[in-house]
Amino acid sequence: MKLPDRKSSLFILIVLLLPLFYLNVKDTHDWGDDFAQYFIQARNILEDRPQTDNGLVFDQQTGQYALQAYPVGFPLFLSAAWKFFGDSVLVSSIVLSLFFFGFGIISFFYFRKYFSEVISILLVFVIIYNPSTIGFKREILSDVPFSFLLLSGVLLFRSERRSIIHFVITGIVWGFALSVRGIGASLFLALGLVLCQKLTGYFLKRDSTVALRLFLKKSLVITIAGLGFYFFLNSFLFPIPSGSILGFYANAVEGQDYGKWLLLNLNYYYEVFLNFFSTMGGNFLILSTFTKFLLIILIVPGILVAIYRKLAFDDWLFLVYLVVLLIYPYLGGGFRFLMPVLPFILKYIFIAINELLKFVRVKSAVPITVLLIVILLQYIPGNIDQVKSMALPEQGPNEMPAVRTFNYLHNLPGEPVVVFLKPRALSFYSGRKAAYVARNIGLDQLPALFNRMNAHYFLLCHENDEVNDVLLKSFIAGNKEKVKLIWQDNYFELYSDL
Repeated sequence: MKLPDRKSSLFILIVLLLPLFYLNVKDTHDWGDDFAQYFIQARNILEDRPQTDNGLVFDQQTGQYALQAYPVGFPLFLSAAWKFFGDSVLVSSIVLSLFFFGFGIISFFYFRKYFSEVISILLVFVIIYNPSTIGFKREILSDVPFSFLLLSGVLLFRSERRSIIHFVITGIVWGFALSVRGIGASLFLALGLVLCQKLTGYFLKRDSTVALRLFLKKSLVITIAGLGFYFFLNSFLFPIPSGSILGFYANAVEGQDYGKWLLLNLNYYYEVFLNFFSTMGGNFLILSTFTKFLLIILIVPGILVAIYRKLAFDDWLFLVYLVVLLIYPYLGGGFRFLMPVLPFILKYIFIAINELLKFVRVKSAVPITVLLIVILLQYIPGNIDQVKSMALPEQGPNEMPAVRTFNYLHNLPGEPVVVFLKPRALSFYSGRKAAYVARNIGLDQLPALFNRMNAHYFLLCHENDEVNDVLLKSFIAGNKEKVKLIWQDNYFELYSDL
């Protein structure tokens, strides 16, 4: 049987990725309010308002609740779509689907450097059509655009082109990646490690002077273009407090026990990886268990093969990203933090499988193809469930009780400050200033906190665990003589102490 050539393979892939523009493209969002921060910043771009104008009232005494503004990369993508199609969750979901589509295409180009056309297509499907990935499409977060830009930056860097224009374009993509997520700095750190590797080779092995000069030129242009573009975007066009962003993350890691977090994160992301491939139950549980443990066991051998062959730029990038991921004191990123490096992980796994097949003198690609097809078949029940759940609206700020409550808040007189567990969502949808309950102080200190914030309205939700603020409920219960109920709608209650 004749295998498809490169152009045919790309066409087949494009056609088979088109369902991404249907699967879990929704007009409602859950209560995870990171998306609201991006929405606020996208609105600010369109309305020529400062990026830090997010409607949150911060309390300096209890520390920084959240960043005043994220880097502007992702909001810029959203605002471009909103300008033409309107500022809705549906439009934003389509934007995310476009990046999912692009990530699939760019992953194919990456895999094709190591594997055949057919294997590369199947590996793309292993990432894109995993039920966890399809479920992830319900969220409007920056991880997917970042994954696309990160892998695009790798492919541009690895290109054989030597023109200054190509180096500048590569740097701009790197700067955009950094403008979407701060971990984009791993591109520049990996470049520094490759430069050290090149210099070591030059001084110890007397490698080519011409090659070293070209690499130095390439590195310098990419770094200047990348960082220059980042600061042009985030300091000149749409100023954000970059210093406070660095301070926010520096405070998060200051004084931490990195050894402890390394072990905690190793166990956490081990479970995340296993859960990503835990796609079947019932009579098929044994099959799913076998494949997921086989895959995770082969990651380290694949990395060792890469080290033996000499680490390339993408290998250094993976190692830098992994170190940051494993020492950062946060156990909540889940699969979205692994997604940008999933193509690298699958590359290591299937390089290891290739080496094992060579060791037993099997030259055929059939065993790998069969394994990939088995993995994809395991996805079917989970994806059927995803399709069935598409008609269900997400429990979040787009539900009618929330819409009615936010409209009521919008019509309150004066300039009220409202305390709510998801303050950024409240700020975006009600247009009112929002405050929060600090989690690092006692219940008896909350009155003073709210006074400092000038917060006199308190919004509770008692029907949804995701917005069930037990501490705020305790405050209300303990101050019944001062705080009165002024609004009720299904499962929302609004109190005031005025």
